[in-house]
Amino acid sequence: MNRAVACVFPPQADDLSSRPLRGRAAELALIDARLAALAAGSGGVVVVEGAPGAGKTRLLAEISRRAGAAGIDRRCATGVPDSRMTPFGALFEALLSGPDPVLDEAVLRGLTSEDQRFWVLQEIQERLEKRAAERPLVVLIDDAHRCDAASLLALRTLPQRLAGQAILWVLALRPGSLARAEGCAPTASLGLLAERLRETGAVRLELGALPDDAVAALARDVLGADADANLLCSARRAQGNPLLLVELLRGLRDERGPSARPLREGLPLRFGSSIRHRLDELAPSTRDAVRIAAALGRTVTVGELAALLDVSALELTAATREAVAADLLVDGHDGLVFRHDLIRQAVAATLPAALRRSLRRRAVDVRLDQGQPPARVAAELAATALPGDHRAVELLRGAAADLAPHDPAAAAAVSRRALELSGPAGPQTADVVGETVMLLWRDGQADEARALADRALSGRLEPEAEARVRLGVARLSGRHSFADAVRECRTALDLPGLSTRMRAALLSVQALNLSLCAEIGETDRAARLAEAEALACGDRVAEATALAASSVVALYRGDLAEAFRLQHRAVGLAASADVPDARWIPESCWHTLLLGAAGRTGEGLREAEAGIARAQKTGQAPALCLWTMTRARLLLDAGRLADAKAEAEAGLAMSGDLGSGVFTEVTARYVLGRVALAVGDKEGIRRCAADGTRFLADPLPAAHRTGAWMAALAADAEDDSVRALDLLSGSVVGGLEPCFATPPDLADLVVFTRIAMRAGAPERAAQAVAELDRLAARNPDVRLVRGLARHARALLQVDGDLAEEAVALLADAERRPLHASAAEDAGRLLALGGDTDRAVALLDAALDRHTTSGAAREAARVRRRLRGLGVRRPSPAERGGEGPLGLTPAELDVVRLVAEGATNREAAAHLYLSPHTVSSHLRHAFQKLAVVSRVELTRLVLDRPDFLA
Repeated sequence: MNRAVACVFPPQADDLSSRPLRGRAAELALIDARLAALAAGSGGVVVVEGAPGAGKTRLLAEISRRAGAAGIDRRCATGVPDSRMTPFGALFEALLSGPDPVLDEAVLRGLTSEDQRFWVLQEIQERLEKRAAERPLVVLIDDAHRCDAASLLALRTLPQRLAGQAILWVLALRPGSLARAEGCAPTASLGLLAERLRETGAVRLELGALPDDAVAALARDVLGADADANLLCSARRAQGNPLLLVELLRGLRDERGPSARPLREGLPLRFGSSIRHRLDELAPSTRDAVRIAAALGRTVTVGELAALLDVSALELTAATREAVAADLLVDGHDGLVFRHDLIRQAVAATLPAALRRSLRRRAVDVRLDQGQPPARVAAELAATALPGDHRAVELLRGAAADLAPHDPAAAAAVSRRALELSGPAGPQTADVVGETVMLLWRDGQADEARALADRALSGRLEPEAEARVRLGVARLSGRHSFADAVRECRTALDLPGLSTRMRAALLSVQALNLSLCAEIGETDRAARLAEAEALACGDRVAEATALAASSVVALYRGDLAEAFRLQHRAVGLAASADVPDARWIPESCWHTLLLGAAGRTGEGLREAEAGIARAQKTGQAPALCLWTMTRARLLLDAGRLADAKAEAEAGLAMSGDLGSGVFTEVTARYVLGRVALAVGDKEGIRRCAADGTRFLADPLPAAHRTGAWMAALAADAEDDSVRALDLLSGSVVGGLEPCFATPPDLADLVVFTRIAMRAGAPERAAQAVAELDRLAARNPDVRLVRGLARHARALLQVDGDLAEEAVALLADAERRPLHASAAEDAGRLLALGGDTDRAVALLDAALDRHTTSGAAREAARVRRRLRGLGVRRPSPAERGGEGPLGLTPAELDVVRLVAEGATNREAAAHLYLSPHTVSSHLRHAFQKLAVVSRVELTRLVLDRPDFLA
């Protein structure tokens, strides 16, 4: 059996770690309860808050000790400012340490894809799942508010994704640190962490001042004797802060001897004075070493200190021993560590500020000379370099490149500093501008990226260099604003003397973004021009992009055959040019989306599954996110509502990891809204209305149109068809318009017809019917389009026979909801004409389709129609549901694999899903089965043979 790994935090004072923890009985009782639950398989999150010196580190050490005594594995780390530029530094410290590390460093070195942050998170999650399956685990992070942004991302995502595992997360923070930045992590990261901790139900422990009886007990521990009233009165100057109290008591002990007689006059030395006094008692060489170490940070290696003092490491032996004996420093596994950061600050304050800065700058050179990568010293280099230091600029650019895959926020900060040091006309300025703008986009700082681009691109760069920067901005801004991307391309194209390849690239990116935000005619002209330019210079990537834009145009014009033909040409060119799937050029999944538009969802889903598997195998996180959202849309069309919801939730989770921007969010929210409407989820419908209203205010036309649909459908669900029609004014008829729910759904014209008829606007309905008739004539071989045209005309003419014809045409379209909707309308219209038998048969068919899809709201409405005809059909609850305790087939597949011991990633690979989708299915299953851990889930499955059938 693997033994628990020792987990040690720096001692707080003297040898008090062997003494009982004073004044924290209530906190320890709660911790004991959580450790008992953890031993039984139930994890959770505990947040410990307290001011500096309040005893957070001492409490975490006690938690570690108690966990070890219970045979629970412990992993510990501390967030420190020195390592804030090391992505995942705190998590790696915890999970790579000890004789039996949770992570495999060799595997992490192999994660070299463009989006390493995403895959590192996946690897950490996988390894934690495996370890928790072997034995319970406690992960303790001290000073979590000082962690790097990548570690903060992990701390806000992993506890939720691993909620069913036997893992207890204990995070120590300063009060209020989740509401503001602490000088080392972005405010947004801390704010998101606070929000997620609330969602996961984290238990909060606030360490306040020690009560008087605890102060007396602590005084006895330090002094070795009871303290009298006068001494305790003096000790109250520490205001119940354990660290300050210990330092005051130590001062009394050292001044008055072991008896620690009470002071009759004056006050005990204050904390800073006590530290200075302790420094004065050291040998001069030791004092210098400690002061220099304090200027460099909480941790410093002997080699760094020796280089700065210009002595050998051997000559420092006596000094380091004396500093450790004086209880100022601790000999840690990574170097010399100050016992507490308050002590380091007090020591550093004995040096002039200018000297501290000089020492820090010299330390940067020492660390670089000793082989540390630029990313590890980026923070110090950025703080100490001066403008015009071109070596520093180059080093900071390298550091930003290293940080970018894991931590775009930190990379952007480093790159901004490199730009400041380079100056407005430096030899590296043009390249640094482009790099910084892209990093700001990746971190979601769109306004700042735009402002920087505007400042930097105001005539200071050569035309080709400026065009290169603007092309990069356009590619990135397309994830947030297609109109902004078009504007960047047009500005660049106006520059003189551009190369033909640059013009072709700009024209193709412009055409692609126009296809998602402009009129069809304008897009068509742009795509043709881009294709001609690309052919002239032989740029196959630009030609493929232009053809993809033309395929989008063909679909919006309703010509499915032409859309497929153009797309096949784009795929061939992209393959010959070796275009990576991770780039958002639609040929990577456009064919799959076209299959969905043509009603061939089965083929589309098979392609999507292959795309997901390929993206996972090749480590392309953006492609995985794109394929996941494509699959969510196809699942929605196929009527697999629970699976569509899980995929959409997975897309949102991946978007949070990748910073994928508004495209993924709007698409996912659209799918979630449509699912909520179908199943009758009242909270989901309210969210759909709220999201729709929010997207309506978005300046991006495609987001605006999608918001109109979401808000209108929510209004229609509340029987307010007049408002729904008003929201849809100009968004449907008169040519299909681009929207984020790509490709445009021809079936929405039927929905529009129904809303218009209910709103008493048959002339508006007639416009939609005419549009569908035109599309049917243009696509005579596509039964889906012909069926939709018949369905809409049946609604307009109130004709049950036409509706029945639509049912026949839609029967093989592989879109269960469309067939069910047509059958329901046919049954309703035939019942109005008195043909009850045919009406009941069609309503039964609709009920069966709605029930199979899980569309509870739609099914309930059909049952009401049947009751109106004198026919009663039982609900799924009355029939006992479709699976054990109401699990869907996909949820049941995940539950079986997890109960057999599979991790989320293993289950995902087996089922051709993303790990995020598996996590979503598992979360829903936990809710339905009323379990909180995988241990409970496994017991339940083993106790119920129907789960394994």
